[in-house]
Amino acid sequence: WHGRVAILSTRAFGGGADNDIRLQARALLAFRATPALSLNVERYSHLGKLEHIAAWNQQCHQFGPSFNFRIDPRWTVYGGLLSSINDRSPDVAYRLRVTKAL
Repeated sequence: WHGRVAILSTRAFGGGADNDIRLQARALLAFRATPALSLNVERYSHLGKLEHIAAWNQQCHQFGPSFNFRIDPRWTVYGGLLSSINDRSPDVAYRLRVTKAL
């Protein structure tokens, strides 16, 4: 088993972007089922602007299972299904990524 917690700040840029710095939090609890497969539980939260953290009902919170499958040492497939914890988040979010280490 292993876990990870991350606090992230993001800032958009470009012509139509605002100047706000936004805060996010993520957490992961993972179990390595085989050398190639990890089974996970994840939580994603978008908390709002850094200078004004939004109230709970204005934040986006999602929670759900995911997996990482290493195809070979350089290629990994990630998939997940996140469900809403509060009314502000989408009911369900499906995620699928294929990544290659350089």
